[in-house]
Amino acid sequence: MIRKCLAIGIIFLFVGACIIPTTISQPVSSNIITVDDEPGDADYTSIKEAVNHSNPGDTIEVYSGTYDEHNITITEDGISLIGMPYELGNGNDTGKPFINGRGLDNVISMKARNVTITGFHIENKGGYWTIIRIRWGADGCIISDNYLSYSGNTIVGCDSNFSKIINNTIRNAGQYGIFLGYNYNNVSHNFIENCPRGICFWGGDRNTIIRNRISNSSEFGIDMAGATGNIFRFNTIENNAMGLHINGVLNRVEKNNFINNTWQARFDQGLGFTAGNRWIQNYWGRPRLLPYPIFGTVLIFTPWYQFDWHPAQEPYDIPGMG
Repeated sequence: MIRKCLAIGIIFLFVGACIIPTTISQPVSSNIITVDDEPGDADYTSIKEAVNHSNPGDTIEVYSGTYDEHNITITEDGISLIGMPYELGNGNDTGKPFINGRGLDNVISMKARNVTITGFHIENKGGYWTIIRIRWGADGCIISDNYLSYSGNTIVGCDSNFSKIINNTIRNAGQYGIFLGYNYNNVSHNFIENCPRGICFWGGDRNTIIRNRISNSSEFGIDMAGATGNIFRFNTIENNAMGLHINGVLNRVEKNNFINNTWQARFDQGLGFTAGNRWIQNYWGRPRLLPYPIFGTVLIFTPWYQFDWHPAQEPYDIPGMG
């Protein structure tokens, strides 16, 4: 009898563990918060105030106007900050809402996951600051369809994984147009110009760089340091001091246009020797029947060449950039 009761008790405990959840998930809000620079038309006149009063999953709609703000810090997951190119009520503003950071701090910092920022015109003239900074751990964020210009330091700095920087116009950085420090990010369909380093990697691996136009960089169109397994495809890299510099191995450079750069491309492999980068069917400024040599170094100081064995005979027509 005792054994039978014990067996029944064990069965009830097992069934209870299967039915009763061990944790209770918190509901995620999906409220819409409105911001307009005309008093009385929206919930707030300040973007920062709206962000500070938001909850996970909220959408913040910012309507056309001018916002003198900086140090807007997003700390809740799933926030969508969306620029609306028209007025909510009174006033006659049109076009992307304009955020003027005035070079006093970073304009927007993201410290939460799955945050979206889209549809803004943002400038940050003066001071050594960044326009949009995606902090470490803020994975899965999206920066899209923005006009971002004038920063003493970086336009977009991404220290996260699995984020997307897509379809932005990025101009006039003091240092970097886009700075990537981590992995599995997607940078595509951006127009980047007049930044000393258009796109810069410091150790970021397995990122995808597709259909960007990068021009008029005084140092590098794209510069990589210690990066592995990145893919560059269908980019136009033109009128830069150096088009592409790779310090790393096992990166794939395929079907890009290299046009009128002072130095089209170079690589450095440090102590590496056998594991090179792959250069596949790129256009190198003019039709070429022979393989195109890319100069670089291996074993720190030893001159070496890698080859694009089948270079393209004419530039690729790459629509949808910028």
